[in-house]
Amino acid sequence: MIHLTNMILLGMLMERPMHGYELQQQIQSRRLDVWAHILSGSIYYALNKMEKEGLVRTESEERTGARLRKIYAVTEQGRETFKELLQAAVLQPPHETGSAFFTILPWLSILDSRDAFSFLMQNKKRLEDARLLWETRRAELAAQGGEDAQLWAVENTMEIIDADLRFLQRLLASMA
Repeated sequence: MIHLTNMILLGMLMERPMHGYELQQQIQSRRLDVWAHILSGSIYYALNKMEKEGLVRTESEERTGARLRKIYAVTEQGRETFKELLQAAVLQPPHETGSAFFTILPWLSILDSRDAFSFLMQNKKRLEDARLLWETRRAELAAQGGEDAQLWAVENTMEIIDADLRFLQRLLASMA
């Protein structure tokens, strides 16, 4: 099983040692929080757990006011674990089927039709908002001369969102 949070944190720490808040900022600026659903609290939890497992170590500590920040670095064991996680991730399809959304469709009629329509509209709005975020990320990558693979991944995500939006539109139209 791939521990996505661990893989992302280890990968970022292989770029350079960082403290938890900096990792959080990098995750947000790269939009990995949206893509991989990583919450701030899970970053610190994963760092503490990986430190106990010997995957990362505290390289140094810096004091900022009353706070003490640990600067984390990857250990040799962490590098090996990262390579294993990376290999497992490369073998997975880019987008899995098996969404809970498609699983519940046979039972959608159990909901009050107005509620179902309202929930689907909320879902559609969230997808539209997500698409705007990905458009922004695509523009950022293009402006930075980002790696082709990253740009393609963002464009692929946008195409999937577009397909989901078309599906929701058809579903909503069938309920009208």
